[in-house]
Amino acid sequence: MKRLDVFLKEQKKPELSIIIGEFVKSGKEIYKQLQNIGINGYYSESDEKNASGDSPKKIDIYAHDLLVENLKSTSLVSIIGSEESKELIKCGDFISNKVYDVYFDPLDGSSNLECSGGTGTIFGIFPSSSLSCGDEEEREYKFPKGRDIVCSGYLYYSSSLILTITFGNGTFVFTFDGEHFVENIKSPLVFTDKCQRIYSVNEGSKDKWNDILREQIEVFKKENYTLRYIGSMVADVHRTLLYGGVFIHPTKKLRLLYECIPISFLVENCEGVSYSDATKVLDLTPESLHQKVPIVLGCKRDVYYFS
Repeated sequence: MKRLDVFLKEQKKPELSIIIGEFVKSGKEIYKQLQNIGINGYYSESDEKNASGDSPKKIDIYAHDLLVENLKSTSLVSIIGSEESKELIKCGDFISNKVYDVYFDPLDGSSNLECSGGTGTIFGIFPSSSLSCGDEEEREYKFPKGRDIVCSGYLYYSSSLILTITFGNGTFVFTFDGEHFVENIKSPLVFTDKCQRIYSVNEGSKDKWNDILREQIEVFKKENYTLRYIGSMVADVHRTLLYGGVFIHPTKKLRLLYECIPISFLVENCEGVSYSDATKVLDLTPESLHQKVPIVLGCKRDVYYFS
């Protein structure tokens, strides 16, 4: 079975491989803290507020700080965007070898930690874009288009430590065996016509749904679809990628730049589809760092009803 280091060498993208290496190193440390979260108290709220006005947990801040520190150490990253930072983080002066901009949600699903629910780190990597010429104070940042993304993935912290990743040529899954990340027996992931009939949506919010969604959920029920919903995007999407079906978040809560675009890149690279309203997510261009959008993603058979 192929190890992650071999897989990364095969991609022949050494700078990207270094950045992925820092996500992997950070993920191992985050996973260690999560295994002891009932002892270290990191699931309690911090005194800070994030861009959405929420009080992140101490483990959210820990994950954010660790990722920023490790990504800066590569000297390959120009801009960092994180759920836990109100503004973009500029990585020092803009020298020529800073070739990528990186966006991430440091710990998706952390509200589930007290009951040991699955959590994850979502990331997307883009070519360093976008700073116009001139003095640093005058430089204007232009957010990348969804289609500009060159690599995305997530680290899933649950019964196993899992890395799911794409460079745009398939979606691959690696499981940490205690020493190395090794390709999972389910890898590469591909949606097929025989994928399971599962829909994933928070039915507790159906008073906010439109008529199309209400009607389609009733169709799913009549066709004996099974409802599965965890409430962590990484956990729900991971199940959808492995089993099939459809994941739906119809309200504007999930962030376009560092949640929906990276996940949609994974979905499209295993022959699935991902929409926000009537537009493919990867055809969108973020207007702000923390812009929120609705999303529906999964196998073509099920997403078709919403596209």
